[in-house]
Amino acid sequence: MREGFRIADSALQYAARGWPVLPVWWPLPDGACACGRSDCSKPGKHPLVRRGFHAATADAGLIRRWWAQWPLANVGIRTGAASGLLVVDVDGAAGAESLRSLSREHGSLRAAWVRTGSGGWHAYLRLPEGVHVPNSVRRLGAGLDVRADGGSIVAPPSLHASGDRYHWLKPGTEPPEAPDWLVRLALPAELPPASSIDLVRPLGPGYAAAAIRSEADAVAVAPAGTRNHRLNLAAWRLGRLAAGGVVDEAVARDALLAAAVTAGLPHSESAATVRSGMTAGRRSPRQPRALAAAVVESAALQRGGQRHAAIR
Repeated sequence: MREGFRIADSALQYAARGWPVLPVWWPLPDGACACGRSDCSKPGKHPLVRRGFHAATADAGLIRRWWAQWPLANVGIRTGAASGLLVVDVDGAAGAESLRSLSREHGSLRAAWVRTGSGGWHAYLRLPEGVHVPNSVRRLGAGLDVRADGGSIVAPPSLHASGDRYHWLKPGTEPPEAPDWLVRLALPAELPPASSIDLVRPLGPGYAAAAIRSEADAVAVAPAGTRNHRLNLAAWRLGRLAAGGVVDEAVARDALLAAAVTAGLPHSESAATVRSGMTAGRRSPRQPRALAAAVVESAALQRGGQRHAAIR
């Protein structure tokens, strides 16, 4: 129980610094997650409360109630604009090498450092005023993830599934402001106007072009963390239209892959997502009502013309 109070005290200290916190599931002695799911892929790392990091708070009363209810809960800190924190997760040898490479080019990274339970590092930095940086995976390099807007981080003295605890290298260190070069690299590449997405072939005329362009544009500007889901949805929708004979499937596929590249998604992952989404969409063919009516009318006119020619 004493360990639980340690974590609760730390949660209150973080809240006092203006860092909203939330309770996180903890690992059991055998390394399994206390959430009870045998297939849990993040033991001791995922939010315990509904709404996840959106529920993070600096309300001391609520924090006390949470840890009174779950005294062994790990503590998470919401990152990004809510706390003003940007945290670089340096994972394993690959992350350490990527960080060394960046340091050789830009200079050593000053940060408030945390040793993680897995033996990696978390570099706590302060976001510059008015700058919004999204979560990202490997944007800075192999083994380097960024936790900022749209995310949270497991904080000391939380317990890792390995049995080791997260701990501050120098407790009480104030995170310095993230250097300009790191912020620049952590930001997604500026998206070109939707009309300039580099497409492999023409979209086609009329409704087909509008449908493909709309879905491709939505993928290209989708927020970080939603891009693959939005790509799958777009592929499903265009797959339905392709099955209904409305759009050319190859054209739609090329447009979605071009949009995925613009959004910063890996090509191989995007190709698999598009293939899966379009396959699912083809099972439910769709032809918009207005277009279907035009097709029927065209067919009727064609039949009428044929009859007229026969009568003559």
